Amino acid sequence: AARDAQLWSRTFERDLTDIFRVQEEIASAITQALENALGVRRVSVDAPTTDLAAYERFLRGRSRFYQRLELDAAIDDLEFAVERDPGFADAWAFLAAANHVASAGWPTERDREALKARAPLAAERALALDPDSAIALAVKGDWWFRAAEPGQMVEGLRLLEQAADLSMVDTSARLWLGLS
Repeated sequence: AARDAQLWSRTFERDLTDIFRVQEEIASAITQALENALGVRRVSVDAPTTDLAAYERFLRGRSRFYQRLELDAAIDDLEFAVERDPGFADAWAFLAAANHVASAGWPTERDREALKARAPLAAERALALDPDSAIALAVKGDWWFRAAEPGQMVEGLRLLEQAADLSMVDTSARLWLGLS
């Protein structure tokens, strides 16, 4: 950047049949080209699911969740993703988050009590698949905190703090911790 010099560029034209293989190929090409500058020797892309339809709907649902727009559609997208791939931990985590947020007063046409009941169940499923899922821990923590019993509130705060420490990208845990 200091020299305003381009270090690497390349065009990738592929059939998009396996997005994760393409992502890994691009990441590997970048790190190979820049390994001296970056000091990185190996890059891998972990596929959260092998079902591209589930992944596409997950991305759409997650985006709607973050925007807090169309939460009912977000829930539909995320339910589709977990039905297609029941082992898709991130989809379960964001399904929990979307249910949790919709039950807490954001616009929805769904029954809030049903959403409130589904949120912790989806969070538990996510945590069974990935115990370090920050968003699932945050949902569980916020749910426990809002239970309003002193012991549960303390446990909720602990879970929210754990989630905030785990996540460097998603700010939901920090937001919910700050609001608690």
